[in-house]
Amino acid sequence: MDRPFAQAVSQRDAITKRQLRYIRKLYNEWAKEVKAEAKRLHSLGTSNSYAQEREMARLYYELRNASKQLTSEIERTVKNGAADLGDALVRTNKRWLESLGLSTDSFDYKFTNEKKRAINRVITGQIYKDYGGLSQRVWKIGQGHEQDIYNIIAKGVALGKDPYEIAKDIEKYVNPGARLPWQNIYRDANGNVVRFPVGNRKIDYNAQRLVRTTLQHTYQELLIEMTKDNPFVEGYLWIAAGNHPCPVCTDRDGKIFKASNVPYDHPNGRCEIEPVIDKEKAMADIKGFYENPIYYPKLQIFTNGIERF
Repeated sequence: MDRPFAQAVSQRDAITKRQLRYIRKLYNEWAKEVKAEAKRLHSLGTSNSYAQEREMARLYYELRNASKQLTSEIERTVKNGAADLGDALVRTNKRWLESLGLSTDSFDYKFTNEKKRAINRVITGQIYKDYGGLSQRVWKIGQGHEQDIYNIIAKGVALGKDPYEIAKDIEKYVNPGARLPWQNIYRDANGNVVRFPVGNRKIDYNAQRLVRTTLQHTYQELLIEMTKDNPFVEGYLWIAAGNHPCPVCTDRDGKIFKASNVPYDHPNGRCEIEPVIDKEKAMADIKGFYENPIYYPKLQIFTNGIERF
């Protein structure tokens, strides 16, 4: 099967892996900062309850500010990845059209606008039913951080832990390579049952899922936006990813969708879509178009008055 956009898929995967490594690095750096803070608290050795309460308040607000900085960097990183993916799709689409015999010398403005429109629809959340854009989704990740850290501190205080021990618990939570041995139910010093749920047992999971999903949807939106007006594209073939795709992707595998009803992949999805065309007819029509364009009105519209060879 001819797969002209296979290279774009490879670039999508490479950009995604690069961003996932960077985000994990951000969380690792945050964990190092918390570790340094735990060391400081250990050396401080606060004994009275007022001093401990003051240190816990200061620790919480420092961690909250660090979370805001981290999520801001995540948002910036995802936007950069979407832009890189847009450039990759433009290059792939140009090579594909040129392989069919169509000159793309005058298409740069058209491709630039299509790239901007597609990326904007994903970033602003226009493609989602809840209209939740990237900023809102990143904000929710930050809110999760703050709530979990608050609960860890509250749990530590309820169990009579000192600031150093609580900071070490937070370090385990923040470190993506560590797992915090967390239970939902504890008993305080008086034997009373207390509950402190933590939403993110693996803190970087939501951020990594956001990266994978946003870039996957950007890839789909870009490909469709850049090819839907191509008069030779009959639809989009769904190609399920992996040896054991989920039931949803298995059901879609091999089906051809129109541009208006191509489904967005589920979170963490990696499936592909490929434009379906009759390549021989396309090449023959393009050749005829350059010989006598009046007989190919759809190509005239698509090329927007492109100059002949």
